[in-house]
Amino acid sequence: PNGLQVKFIDAAAAQLMQRARFKTIRLAYESGNPERQRDMSKKVSNETFARGVQNLQAAGFGPQELDAYVMMALPGQAIDEVLCSMAYVHTLGVGIRLAAFSPIPGTVDFERAVARGEIAADADPLLTNNSILPSRLAGESYATYDRIARLAKMLNAHLTQTGNPLESFGDLLTRLRRAVREVEAVSA
Repeated sequence: PNGLQVKFIDAAAAQLMQRARFKTIRLAYESGNPERQRDMSKKVSNETFARGVQNLQAAGFGPQELDAYVMMALPGQAIDEVLCSMAYVHTLGVGIRLAAFSPIPGTVDFERAVARGEIAADADPLLTNNSILPSRLAGESYATYDRIARLAKMLNAHLTQTGNPLESFGDLLTRLRRAVREVEAVSA
């Protein structure tokens, strides 16, 4: 995804963006997991993300203008990591833009996916397209990922309509986990 790196969005930059009439701001968040954040070149931490969002909000940007990319189906990524990332982004008043991992042959993440048995080393490049979720945890159904996408849309609709997050992080995470377990029970 082509999200802005929030570590560079201080108060002055946020105000300049507002004066320049930025309308849609997509932020690179990707994951709330600190280990994954370190793996991804330390582009963002939960603290730098929150600070960048606070700077944008103080400059006058609202939920209708702020979205963050949250990655899903990364090699070895548990569903709970995606749900935690979604809950964190939402409780900060930022829309969720799910981005499905698309393994590119020759990259470190492609090799990780191969090593974990999530994708074949000789997979046809057409089968690595992120629209088919080529890398997903064993035992996870497409219905689970579809449910996660629908939950993100529901959270975004609430933010757009009310301008406020649905609830606290812990309560929201509990609800998201319950909703995913329900679809997993039906799929089993």
